[in-house]
Amino acid sequence: MEYETTGNDTLHGSTDLYYVRAAEGIPGRVRNLKLNKSQTSNHTNEYAVIPITWDKPAAPRGLIAGYKIRWKLNKSPFNIFSVRHCGKSYGIKVFSHNERYTVFVSAKTMAGYGDEKELTFEVGAPPGKPFQFSHLVLLSSLVQSRCEIWCSRLHLVVIYHIDNRCCNLRRNP
Repeated sequence: MEYETTGNDTLHGSTDLYYVRAAEGIPGRVRNLKLNKSQTSNHTNEYAVIPITWDKPAAPRGLIAGYKIRWKLNKSPFNIFSVRHCGKSYGIKVFSHNERYTVFVSAKTMAGYGDEKELTFEVGAPPGKPFQFSHLVLLSSLVQSRCEIWCSRLHLVVIYHIDNRCCNLRRNP
């Protein structure tokens, strides 16, 4: 970079060019991890697809390079699956019904992965119906205070609350 002074023009010269980069840190937890409305058309006879979304951490501490998503049955210490993903949504495939699942999502910078955010939900059949993934309803979520899940084939809406004491099933007009 060159510089000159105005006025008497007695000072002039050049400066060195420096690049400055702040060090990246471990990101904070992702925010607003939640289930989205389940689309029955995504289900097969073998598995159901449960869509989840999240927002980037409030404190990214650098450029977010991606996310790690893993999920498991609550009764098992082992992961069912773990993926690395760049977007802020993902479709979890669940293969077992009448089970409680836990999903973990963490953000990544060049410094590494941040703490995981956790979401727990149950999968089951509507009352009085034999279980088929095409009849899937989400029975509860321990993270959201209230949410509605639409099951289009049965025209049912499940409303669930964080305390798991209230789970209302109603017919949608």
